[in-house]
Amino acid sequence: MILEPLLLALVAGFFGSLVGLGGGIVLVPALALVIGVPITTAIPAAQVAVVATALGGTGRYIREGYADVTLAIRAASVTVLGAVIGARVGVLIPAHVLELGFAALIFAVSFHMMRRGADGEVEGPPRVARAGALFLVGGLLAGMLGVGGGILNVPAIRLSLKRSITTAVATSSMIVAFTGAAGASVYARAGHMDWPLAVACTTGAFAGGNVGAWVGSRAKRSTLQLIFVVVILYVGVEMAVRGLSLPWWR
Repeated sequence: MILEPLLLALVAGFFGSLVGLGGGIVLVPALALVIGVPITTAIPAAQVAVVATALGGTGRYIREGYADVTLAIRAASVTVLGAVIGARVGVLIPAHVLELGFAALIFAVSFHMMRRGADGEVEGPPRVARAGALFLVGGLLAGMLGVGGGILNVPAIRLSLKRSITTAVATSSMIVAFTGAAGASVYARAGHMDWPLAVACTTGAFAGGNVGAWVGSRAKRSTLQLIFVVVILYVGVEMAVRGLSLPWWR
């Protein structure tokens, strides 16, 4: 029981750190579908692993000068607030409505990122207000849907604040750590935390996060952006199909 989640977390941590998504978006369905962990148990364990992924990758990103620590702290104050609000609001909104809205947002972000070049700087002045709105929505989605806020953190930093994709991924990893810690603490207080499972996921995610950050810091910007767009497009399709309750998806 411990080896399987550890290996799953290793892969999720590598991928999450590589593209700045945090890994929870991979680990939650993996735990639920591969080894049959109840979703209410998988989410908090994955949130702890998300923190480990971010910490495992962030240290390397900071040492190599890619992460903007000041920006990460300021953005995290917004995403954590959004996550707390989202967790409370999420229980009042039908899940399929949230999934369809999330899918639409992902498609819009993907299209916008594909129109912009991966290399060099994004043209135009920074749009701080728009970035703040994306950070808040990312936190809300993290609280309501249990997905990492990195899926909006990266576009916010890349497109609104006009930073490179490498800086966006590195800084997003730091932000996701704060958001994951906030979510995990809520579940722990509610008694949903399986600590042996969480420790196994944390161990694997921390190791995977270090490797993912090492690869990410050396990969081409165009490659990182392509990986990011492909991943969030897949997540968008999955969310749309689930929201529409298509029978062939099961």
